[in-house]
Formats: sequence, structure tokens, C-alpha cells
Amino acid sequence: MRYTSIWLAVFAVALACGPLALAQAGVAGNWSVTSEQEDGTSTESDLELSVDGDVLTGRFTDTDGTTEFTGSVEGEQIRFELNGTTDGYPWTVTVTGMLEGEILKGKYEAAAAPGGTWSATRK
Repeated sequence: MRYTSIWLAVFAVALACGPLALAQAGVAGNWSVTSEQEDGTSTESDLELSVDGDVLTGRFTDTDGTTEFTGSVEGEQIRFELNGTTDGYPWTVTVTGMLEGEILKGKYEAAAAPGGTWSATRK
């Protein structure tokens, strides 16, 4: 009887944590990104994501180069910041998104520039 209770407890914890671990692992990988600016223009880029627990790490690559970042993942939601400088001026872009099936999508915001939306498909 005691062992049955222990196994039931272990099984309950596995059921509770399993979907979260699967969702977090689901965002890991290489993605092709399309970003839509508020003015209607779009750009293409690449996103490489790795997940370790609730820590998200990755690389964002576009025509200006590659930016490495660290962010967070909570369930199917991700958040990270891209930082850099252009012509000596520092900038930060805050990116948030969510895994919806096999598509990542979300919004991005920058203090000195218009924001927009983005979506990504797995490569």
C-alpha cells in the first residue's frame, strides 16, 4: 500500500510537470523569422534557440549580423532582449512571443523605433 502511494505521487508530479517541460523544449531549435514593422514593411532573419530549465539562450541573425542573447521561457511563452549599437548609439529591442502549435509568434518593441509583430517557422 505504501509503495502504491509513492508511485501515485510520482506519477502525479510527472503529469503536472510533463506538459511544461514539453512546451519549453518545443521552442528550442532553428527558426526562420518574418518581422512586420508598423509601417507595413517586413524583414527576414534567423533565430536559434536553446532551453535549459526556464533559461532561454540564442542567436538572432539578420543582414546586420548576429546578436547573442539570454532570456526566459515560461511554458510556451518566451522573452528576450537584443542589445547593440548603431553609429555609436546603443539600442535595445524587447521580444516576446508564444509557441502556437509549430509556429512561434509575438511582438517586439524598441524605445527609439517603431515596434511590430513577428512569426517564425521551424527550419
